Amino acid sequence: MLRDKVLPELGVRLEDKTANQTCVKLVDRQTLLREQEQKEKMAEAKEAEKLKKQKLKELQDAQREAKKKQKEEQKARQQAANEARAAAGSKPTE
Repeated sequence: MLRDKVLPELGVRLEDKTANQTCVKLVDRQTLLREQEQKEKMAEAKEAEKLKKQKLKELQDAQREAKKKQKEEQKARQQAANEARAAAGSKPTE
């Protein structure tokens, strides 16, 4: 929170150089706030794209399930028709 919220308001940027080394830079406050806004917009866009892909996948899964159910119902109707024909004494169709 300190790095992302408080320091940019003061015009301070922390940059990690290596695992144990951090660089402190004084930068224009407006520049840091603009960068922060851009970062947030990119994160929102990424999340929106992720949700869009998830919705699309759910829609495709639902369509696939509907087709599967329709085929099963059609097969059951065909089987019922064949059984009715067999009971009536005619030859069943495939």
